[in-house]
Parts: sequence; structure tokens; C-alpha cells
Amino acid sequence: MEEYLDIRTNSKKNLRNWIWNLEYLLLLELETRNNKRALQLTNYAYRQIFINRYQQNKNGMK
Repeated sequence: MEEYLDIRTNSKKNLRNWIWNLEYLLLLELETRNNKRALQLTNYAYRQIFINRYQQNKNGMK
């Protein structure tokens, strides 16, 4: 599933799609009561967001 959550993007459209994919995957996991997997996805998403912000700041983009 992580291949759908690659946040490395410089496009608002791609970022919007990334967020929709994340929401969809989280809803699927919560519907099936797979709370452990939902928590893993959430942690992965926060980590990707942090890495993306760091890269943008490093490259002078804000």
C-alpha cells in the first residue's frame, strides 16, 4: 500500500491525490477494524510529511 503514499511531489494536484489515497486507505482499514494497520499508515504518513517538509526547506521551497 505504501506505493500509493509516496508524497514526493511538487504539485498541489498530486498532493491532493496523495491525501485522498491516504484517507481511502485509512477508511478501509478502520472499516475492517484493522486498527493496528490504520495506526501504521498514520505513522507512515506523518513520517512522509515530515520528510517532505524537510526536503522542501532544504531546497529553499516553502
